[in-house]
Amino acid sequence: MNPPEVQNDPDVIAFTRKAAESARYVIGVCNGVALLGAAGLIEGRTVASNFAAERLLEDLGAAKVLASGSGAAVDGNLYTAGPGIGSFEVALLVAADAFGREAGELAEFAIEYDPHPPFRTGTVDAASSQMRDAARGMIGPIIAQYRR
Repeated sequence: MNPPEVQNDPDVIAFTRKAAESARYVIGVCNGVALLGAAGLIEGRTVASNFAAERLLEDLGAAKVLASGSGAAVDGNLYTAGPGIGSFEVALLVAADAFGREAGELAEFAIEYDPHPPFRTGTVDAASSQMRDAARGMIGPIIAQYRR
């Protein structure tokens, strides 16, 4: 997680923008996608991230923000995903692109990636409205800091 004071730092944003110029893959997970947005790297592109950050990402220029629970978004060399297991999904997609599908599949097997959520409340659709409100209450103040 990138704390807002780091993510909003002009030097961090400039470094991210500069590093992306020569990167084969630009990867953002959860609120790291907002950092990519602050660096101008999501403008006109499709991204995935945390459900509470959808409006922020649109404000930062994303053409489309995938619905929460849609998995990873791949738009050119930009790979983005929501929190938690999203980082695994993006890593597996990058491995497949860099080394071939068989390598991605082998990596998926090697880490035995096959999530089994114990409560089945890990998506916007599966969570109750009270749970979504509670999560927004926790995440909202952080998103507001990113927005600044």
